[in-house]
Amino acid sequence: MLDPAVLSVVLGGGLAALHGGLRALSHQLALQASTMQGFLLFALGGLLLRMMLVLLLLGLVVALVPVRVNLFVGVLVGLLVPLLVFEVWHMYRATSSVESKDQS
Repeated sequence: MLDPAVLSVVLGGGLAALHGGLRALSHQLALQASTMQGFLLFALGGLLLRMMLVLLLLGLVVALVPVRVNLFVGVLVGLLVPLLVFEVWHMYRATSSVESKDQS
């Protein structure tokens, strides 16, 4: 059995990586939407579903797996915050390039 500290880091990082992968998928769908309403549905709906999934899996891991809770949550939050900042920056950049092409 893995040491609880190692397990905490691996599961926290894995959960953040899962969130990042789902983020890429939802943003790809959002950018392919033909209307602004469709874009917002995929972008914001995807964010809501990803965060609900992360909270659900966080609760399951804390309840069922022998992890060091502070370390697990620290790694998860420490990786999610930069991922969310990158997400906002990426969507701003992607929508700005679409708007500039529309104005040309």
